[in-house]
Amino acid sequence: MDELAQARVELTLLEEKARDLLKQLLDIRTTIATQRAKIDELSRTSLRPNIINRLPTEILVFILDLDVHTHHYLERKQKLASVCQRWCDVILQTPCFWSTIYVASDASSVNTHLERSRGTLLDIVIQGAPFSLPSKYLALLPGLDIAMDCAHRWRSLLVTASYYSIDDNDGDEELLTDFIADRINHLHFPSLKSVTISPLCDVGSLDFLSIARAPALEHLEHGEFMTIHDIFNPVAMLKTLKLNFDTGRPVDHLAC
Repeated sequence: MDELAQARVELTLLEEKARDLLKQLLDIRTTIATQRAKIDELSRTSLRPNIINRLPTEILVFILDLDVHTHHYLERKQKLASVCQRWCDVILQTPCFWSTIYVASDASSVNTHLERSRGTLLDIVIQGAPFSLPSKYLALLPGLDIAMDCAHRWRSLLVTASYYSIDDNDGDEELLTDFIADRINHLHFPSLKSVTISPLCDVGSLDFLSIARAPALEHLEHGEFMTIHDIFNPVAMLKTLKLNFDTGRPVDHLAC
């Protein structure tokens, strides 16, 4: 083979190699674009959870606790615990997620909350009909009796009405607040600082609000009440008192 023919063969080989390299370059660019799109998608779906999971436990607890208390407490806590194993472990092992006791829950749930709260102060929530037959309050007794054993740990009490129940025999009806007062008036609440009662109540019957029973009480709010006789006397250590009258306009009293 003469020199010219050999040069032409070498040129052909180089051109084929160039085409192969160009094809590889295009394939690599396509792969790069695909990988970049994958990274962008993963960043959108997993970057924030990863950032949260890298947070110190104390900050994660603060965020989760804030979220729990801005939604339905029990349902939200369960949903957050199902997000990942770390969140589940944090919620199970942190007392603040178990310090709110819904008295209407079954006894096993109340006991679980008391056990996992590990001696921390408790926020007690009692919900029922504002007035009804005494028998209709019996569902509250198991949880209430358990919570009463920890009266020294009560930090706050919220009594709220979920619905109205009107019976034909008015004489047999009882105020929810009277029912509760009959059960807890004899107890002492050394750590109780806040009480909110939304359904109708007779202030005079709530002996557990007295200084002798709740010496640390600072905040008291009544949704509706029948009498104001001596309302300030038994709770003279209050810092804030909020009374909602029939007009629907709240009246705030600041006590120094």
